[in-house]
Amino acid sequence: MTTFSVDPNAVLDMAARLLGLRDEFDNAGDAFEGYDGAVGFPPLNDALESFATNWSDKRRKIGELIGEVAGAAQAAGDAYGECEGELAGSFDDAATATGSGG
Repeated sequence: MTTFSVDPNAVLDMAARLLGLRDEFDNAGDAFEGYDGAVGFPPLNDALESFATNWSDKRRKIGELIGEVAGAAQAAGDAYGECEGELAGSFDDAATATGSGG
């Protein structure tokens, strides 16, 4: 028999950490700002600009994906916690009904 165990609080903690990571991505700003023209070699400057633009776009997309995963983790943690609470309540009700006294 396979045992399946989930700690709802750990899943919710993971969701919170992912949201923090997403916020870091969202607030990272442009790491290459201010270097325009400072390189002194036009092909290198063009390559740096291209990389910076690409990185900004990818960073934004990564932040969105992290947010989606965080939302899924939050929903899962909430669902596991609710299920756990319902099961505990059912066991308590069954124990009371049989006179075991919980």
